[in-house]
Amino acid sequence: MSSFVIEGCKKIEGAVEVQTSKNGVLPVLAATLLNHGVTVIENCPRLSDVEVTVEILKELGCVAVRSGNNLTVDASDVKNSKISCELMHKMRSSVIFLGSLLTRTGTAEICLPGGCDTGVGGRIHCIEEKRGWRRSQTAAKRWSTAGRAGTRTACGTRE
Repeated sequence: MSSFVIEGCKKIEGAVEVQTSKNGVLPVLAATLLNHGVTVIENCPRLSDVEVTVEILKELGCVAVRSGNNLTVDASDVKNSKISCELMHKMRSSVIFLGSLLTRTGTAEICLPGGCDTGVGGRIHCIEEKRGWRRSQTAAKRWSTAGRAGTRTACGTRE
């Protein structure tokens, strides 16, 4: 896998060609939250998981418009950090928004995603245990970057 190493305080701009598969475009769509402006994704596949991801972006405050095979996402006005359980349950990979939401808004509220409970849900449980978080009794999980020395903490009681 290749990587980009960015050094210095220079503005990053340009174009990157990514795979036009579901697994290639979903992380790119989640990353559009990190851009406080407009992102154009060319040759974006029309798949159900992509459409659910676009619904999530809209719920968070993005404007998403399709034009042919292109998808334009304007993330200028993202203010919401909560993804509804209904949308989270529609696809297993919806957990990819956790990092982007925490980075953009400082907080994230999500439900366990759809699909196998021992898959992504199990990984979230392992993160909670490793950090010493107690699982809340509600379906939604609240996460925040506020805490000791900039560590991520779950809203609730630390053990």
